[in-house]
Amino acid sequence: MKKYNLFIIMMFLVFVALAYSGACFAAEPKSVVEDTAVAEDSFDQSKVTRGDFLNISVWGYPDLTKTVRVHSDGKISFPFLGDIKVEGFTTAEVRDIITFLLDRDFIVNPHVNVALGQRTIKIHGEIRNAGVYNLGSEMTFSRLVTIAGGFTDFAADDAEIIRKTDKGEDVLPVKDTDKILSGEKPDIPLSTEDVVIIKKRVSQQKVFYIYGEIRGPGSYPISGTITLIRAIALSGGFTDFASSAVEIIRKIDGEEVRLKVNVRDILNDPTEDIVVEPEDVIVVLRRVF
Repeated sequence: MKKYNLFIIMMFLVFVALAYSGACFAAEPKSVVEDTAVAEDSFDQSKVTRGDFLNISVWGYPDLTKTVRVHSDGKISFPFLGDIKVEGFTTAEVRDIITFLLDRDFIVNPHVNVALGQRTIKIHGEIRNAGVYNLGSEMTFSRLVTIAGGFTDFAADDAEIIRKTDKGEDVLPVKDTDKILSGEKPDIPLSTEDVVIIKKRVSQQKVFYIYGEIRGPGSYPISGTITLIRAIALSGGFTDFASSAVEIIRKIDGEEVRLKVNVRDILNDPTEDIVVEPEDVIVVLRRVF
C-alpha cells in the first residue's frame, strides 16, 4: 500500500514538471514574435516622402530587386504593378501594399522587403560649415542652417534650393532668410537630395575689409582713392601686437591672389604704397615674439 501511494505521488510530480516545462516552451515563441514585432514597428516609423529612394526586393525573383525613386506625385513605378502611391506610408506599410498587389495577381505568397535609402542634403555658399548632411525627419531650412553653423558675415538675405524633379531640376528662391530663422516667416520643408545655396551679399557701395591686429576691424566704404596706409588709419591703426607684415587678399580674373606687403617699407618710401580696390580683404598679421 505504501509503495502504491509513493508511486502515485511520483507520477503526480512528473505530471506537474511536464506541464510547467510545456507552458514555458509554449510561451517562448510568443515572446520572440512580440519582441520582433515591437522592433520592426519602431524601425519602420519613418514616413516615405517624395524624393526618397526605396530598396525593394522579392525573394526568389531577382528581376524584381529594384531601387526606385518616389516621384513628385508621391508614387513609385514597379514592374507588373505600374504606379503605386507610397508617400505618407511607412516602409512596412509599403511592403504590405506591394505584397498584397503581387499576391492578388502575379505571385503566390510573395516575400517582399522594403528599405528606405539614405537621405542626404547639401548646403553651400555663405554658410560656416558647408557640406553634406543627413536629412533626418522633418528637416527644414532653418534647422539645416542651424546645424551647419549659421550664416557667414557675407551672407545675403536670400538663398536658393535646387530640387530634383521627374523632369530635371527646379530652382526655388528663398527670400528673407533672417525672418525664416526668427520665425517671422514660415519655415521651408526640405526633401532628399535638395541642394541649398546661401548667396553672398552684394554691396551697393564699394567697400574693403580689414581684419587681424587692427583696432577697428570690419568693412569700410571706398570713397575716391584709398591707399593701404590710409585704410589702416581709417580702421584705427595697429594693435600693440601687430607686425609690419600685411596680406591683401584680392580677386583677379576670378582667382584669389595674396599680396604680401611690409608696411615699414611703405613708410620709408611712400611711393610704394598700394591702392586698395573694392572687395579687398586686408589682414594685419600678429607679431611673433
